[in-house]
Amino acid sequence: MTEIYEIVETSEGEFSLRRAETDGTSLVTINFSSEAQKFLNNATGRIAKAMIEAGIHQVELIMEQGMEAEDSNTAEESKPLIH
Repeated sequence: MTEIYEIVETSEGEFSLRRAETDGTSLVTINFSSEAQKFLNNATGRIAKAMIEAGIHQVELIMEQGMEAEDSNTAEESKPLIH
C-alpha cells in the first residue's frame, strides 16, 4: 500500500513533511533564516518542496541499492559526501 505524504507550511513559517491522515507529526522540517527568506523572496515554498523531493528521491535510490546489495550479498562501503 502506498503512503501519502503532504508538505505543509506551519504558522511559524517552517515547511514540514508529514504523513497525510495522521496526527501531524513532522518527518522533516525545513526552516529558512531571515537572511535566506529575504534572498529567496517568495520562493521559500518552492525551494522547500524541491529540497524535500530531492531527499525522497535519494531515499528511493538508497533503498534500491540496499535491495541490490542484499540480493548479491555484497555491500559497498559508503564514502562520506563533502559539500
